[in-house]
Amino acid sequence: MTSSGQTGRIFVGREREMAELMAFLDSSMAGQGRLVMLAGEPGIGKTRTATELASKAQERGAQVYWGWCYEGEGAPPYWPWIQSIRSYVRTATAAQLESEMGSNAATIATLLPEVHEKLPGLMTPPELEPEQARFRLFDSIAAFLKSASATTPLVIVLEDLHWADRSSLMLCEFISREISDARVMLLGTYRNVEVDRNHPLSQTLGALIREPNFGRVQLGGLGPSEVGRFVELNAGVTLTGPNLVMLHSRTEGNPLFLNELVRLLDEEDVAASGDWTTSLPQGVRDVIGRRLHRLSEKCNEILTVAAVVGREFTLGQLTPLMDDLDEQHVLGVLDEALSARIIEEFPRIIGRYRFSHS
Repeated sequence: MTSSGQTGRIFVGREREMAELMAFLDSSMAGQGRLVMLAGEPGIGKTRTATELASKAQERGAQVYWGWCYEGEGAPPYWPWIQSIRSYVRTATAAQLESEMGSNAATIATLLPEVHEKLPGLMTPPELEPEQARFRLFDSIAAFLKSASATTPLVIVLEDLHWADRSSLMLCEFISREISDARVMLLGTYRNVEVDRNHPLSQTLGALIREPNFGRVQLGGLGPSEVGRFVELNAGVTLTGPNLVMLHSRTEGNPLFLNELVRLLDEEDVAASGDWTTSLPQGVRDVIGRRLHRLSEKCNEILTVAAVVGREFTLGQLTPLMDDLDEQHVLGVLDEALSARIIEEFPRIIGRYRFSHS
């Protein structure tokens, strides 16, 4: 496979996993919809692999929409679904939505007020018992996705499903059974190390595994040759012998850890010295700790506060917690953390950040 990104733009290896995902994509685009789960430990490359698949799907004419689960409290039910469908609604014309949603538009508008903006005058659906109302909503969304995919294949990526609310997971189960004859692919990512038998996602996976259109792809660490290629593309250094063996052993091929190590060793002018074995930290915390030491005291203070908020945080959450800084100063300090790639801006959402991971 052509290298094009594991972290950043580097994508190394994953030939087997991408072949499996591409087969699921081909099946979906041919009218046999799929729900596929991409699983792995933190930092293993789930987001990057999903991004690579999304790029391939777009090259083939599919439209791709993303939704993210929120780690902290406060997110409404169906949050990843709201984000992905909202992206579609905002770019669609009123005539397109009227055609694709039909009589289901009013029901979908109870979840997404943006539908009202495109289709004013919708009547409020009659009240139903909670379970009946939920079925009506699920059926309306499924019918809409099937109708929309008749014109253009759809790929919906739902990130971090280990943080998903139960309602979102139930909708995944329902949709998976309804898209078997549609040009729709649902791709979910999750951390397998956080899902035990009592986890809500475990129950969902147990139900999905019985469905013929369900698939699961497991991501493991990169192999030694792939680690070598990763370093070559990131640092311009060719590793062989003890250096390569040590780096692969120390990182277990985890792209996040690899990326942090390469950055650190490059910053410390070790990358081109020829001997990495004496300079490698023992763990990812040591790596990140050494990189944080290079940031300003104020930047470390803000990152500490942000870590208390959660893996994801907003400018609006941070600013009130920094007594001595206004919003513009907080933004300036966050730019330092962004430049060091300790954090990253949340895609397509202004003022929202997350600690870097893969």
